[in-house]
Amino acid sequence: PGAGDAKFLLSEDPDVSVIDTFRVGNFDGTNDIPLDLTDFAISGGDLMKVKGNVGNNSSFSSTVNIVVNLGGALGDSSWLDPGQIPLIGASAVRDPNAPYNFGTVVVPTTGQPVIPAAAGSGENIPLANFYGNNSSFANKFYNDPITAKIESYYNMSVQFGPGSIATNGGAGLLPFILPQPTDVSQITNNHGSPWQFWSAIQPAALAQNPFAPAGVTTHMTSIQSNPFMAESDAVGRSKALLYADTIHKFIHPRIVCALGLAECNLFGTIGFETISAGNVAAYPNPSTGDVMLSTASNNPIQNVQLFDVTGKLVSSASTPDVSSYQVNRNGLSTGIYLARIATKTGVKTVKLIFE
Repeated sequence: PGAGDAKFLLSEDPDVSVIDTFRVGNFDGTNDIPLDLTDFAISGGDLMKVKGNVGNNSSFSSTVNIVVNLGGALGDSSWLDPGQIPLIGASAVRDPNAPYNFGTVVVPTTGQPVIPAAAGSGENIPLANFYGNNSSFANKFYNDPITAKIESYYNMSVQFGPGSIATNGGAGLLPFILPQPTDVSQITNNHGSPWQFWSAIQPAALAQNPFAPAGVTTHMTSIQSNPFMAESDAVGRSKALLYADTIHKFIHPRIVCALGLAECNLFGTIGFETISAGNVAAYPNPSTGDVMLSTASNNPIQNVQLFDVTGKLVSSASTPDVSSYQVNRNGLSTGIYLARIATKTGVKTVKLIFE
């Protein structure tokens, strides 16, 4: 950084971008810059020196509605403020190159420190929730195995080398806890980006690492933080797709709610607090058979829809002006379902458990 031929510029002026827009394009990404690999080739394969940008469609809006961070970190947690857009963060807790909580960001291939005292997802997501920025999806009920597994990792203490890391917790936080090497002192060999994959035989991967001894390629140094890639291309690819799918399945429901889409109503509100539709009682719940729904007599039920956890509509009934309605199990399998109850004053989603 600051060398003049990399994509980051050295500047302490808060009004000057540290991104070299002449190298990677303007903020909106709308300008074309011809691909130039000269500096990349001269350096022996330093990806930081690739120049070029394929211009985006200028008619596309650059307005951001939600941010999803994959393994990155903020240079300063004070950049977060109340009233900002929602933030989701997926990170490997033992990432040796970017901190999960606070720490130094380093270049994986060289170990060069580039950002001191940076704040990772483990710090930023709880702060975003504290500010109320994730309220659009924070109080929804997501009954899927990925959410259940991820939330089981919250508020743990995870060994990292000779020390430990607190996973913390909060809506939108996706911590990955991967096995560390048998020799725990080798923290640089921990997984940092298990969702990444590249072919080990492509030219960029076979290029000599200019900061390493002769014969050491960029692939050899990069796989230190992605040991799956060290096994084979096939293993690296299959593992990367598994983690990418996991991330997508975690973030998509939350994006739906952050964008204010109608499908967000499929996810029940945690707890049974009074909302616009008033209180709705469900009993017995859990149940081995049918479940009775009831409301106040001055707020009768108009319609009841039952969804499974995939969002598939299981049943629907019009129930004009009744204060109670029996949801018949009718052979439904064991599991959790969401009952969407429309009353005269609004809509309430209730979690039903069939045992």
